[in-house]
Amino acid sequence: MLRSFLPVGQGAFYREVFNLKDGRHTIIYDCGSLTAKSIVEQQIKDEFEEGEVIDAVFISHLDEDHINGLPFLIKYCKVYNLFFPLVTTKDKAYLKLKALLSEDKDHFLYKFIENPLDAINSLGVDDAPMLYPVRTVGGDNWNNVDTGYISSGENVAEKLASVFNEGVNWELIPFNFRQKERIEKFKKAIVEIFGCDTDPDSIENKIRDLIDKYPNDKDKIKRAYGKVNKNLNTNTMTLFSGTKDSCVKQYYAMPNCHFCGYCLPIKENGCLYMGDYDASERQKWKDLRDAYNEYWKYIGGVQIPHHGSRHNYNNEIAKLNAINIISAGCKNSYRHPHSSVIKDLILNDCLVHVVTENIGSQVDLKVDLF
Repeated sequence: MLRSFLPVGQGAFYREVFNLKDGRHTIIYDCGSLTAKSIVEQQIKDEFEEGEVIDAVFISHLDEDHINGLPFLIKYCKVYNLFFPLVTTKDKAYLKLKALLSEDKDHFLYKFIENPLDAINSLGVDDAPMLYPVRTVGGDNWNNVDTGYISSGENVAEKLASVFNEGVNWELIPFNFRQKERIEKFKKAIVEIFGCDTDPDSIENKIRDLIDKYPNDKDKIKRAYGKVNKNLNTNTMTLFSGTKDSCVKQYYAMPNCHFCGYCLPIKENGCLYMGDYDASERQKWKDLRDAYNEYWKYIGGVQIPHHGSRHNYNNEIAKLNAINIISAGCKNSYRHPHSSVIKDLILNDCLVHVVTENIGSQVDLKVDLF
């Protein structure tokens, strides 16, 4: 299996390709970029043949830099399954308001937040992917998704039996975490900036009014958004991809290099994709640790959350002794990755790579399954 962290700048586009006896099978985690959507689209053209099958796509959260390449991917390839975090009806309003800051109501992201099924159907593809919203641990509902739900912690590789049918005990474990603190902080900002009452109904009515009358008060909305460090993600879906087999390892895929185990570091086979998960506080780290407790010792690769932001980082990440990947644009206004994150990883003797929009920054890891 080849695990690739593709160069799309301020975004995320990660691919795992399984070369099995019955052919090539592909899994993708996130597909977007704020640096330029065209970069993601070009990567799709470079990496896949038109009409090629993508067995599963996992979207960490509903934000432009993680999803804006998805429409092109679905139209260019044949995506069989799409997994994404389930969001409560109330939280959808916050996401729609955030989406309007970059696009209008006819844009794919806005429509996907409103109704994923309608958004996919609007692409006009003959073979639309099967939609699998992943519940939070508390089991929140999203009523207008007429499809099956997935529970956090469920091994969804079992739904891809056609891929893992050769005795490969591979597991794909998504967890949908609701980031309540960010929502509450944004609510306080709305009250402060717009002077509405503090009761929940008044705030929700104000949010709906701002959406209906947008782009009125656009600058004030941006100020409120800035109060949460430009990171109003109501939900983030993490993913463990790997097998609970200590004999299966991963290492750098070096061209023209015969792997001997001496010059290349050998790591556990699993990868923890973290999206924009907020791992900064002790309880949030404990929630993540508890969620993946039985898989923890098999993690040999980590996607550092939120492009290396110090607001999402936890020093415990460095203790995993994994290969660490940070996706960030060469020129961005967010100070990603933050120097304190890079310094902590390096001082703890961790392997760390910043994958940018530059082609040479791509990182490929190989996992020997057999």
